Amino acid sequence: MTGHTYSVFAIVCTVQDGRPVAVTGSQDGTVRIRDLTAGRCIDRIPLPTPCTALAWGSTDHLFVAFDRDVAVLRRKPYGRNEGPVRRTGIVRVSRASGQDGP
Repeated sequence: MTGHTYSVFAIVCTVQDGRPVAVTGSQDGTVRIRDLTAGRCIDRIPLPTPCTALAWGSTDHLFVAFDRDVAVLRRKPYGRNEGPVRRTGIVRVSRASGQDGP
């Protein structure tokens, strides 16, 4: 898979709309969603800092960790005249402890 300009730190795979997809998070500050059947990138999500972890929720939510934040991305299914993936909202969640430091 090509596209990232630095190391990939996280990968999560799932099936969306009957198609296998891989989500990759990189040190280059992007998350890319790839349709594994078509072999192409179907979305690129820029982040303010490098991605450090990914998790796919059971309800079409993608959890993206970067720096000390977590973004929750909700996915809209395929539809007429829409691209395969559309981000419909981002929720930033601060670090639970509220403390600075490592």
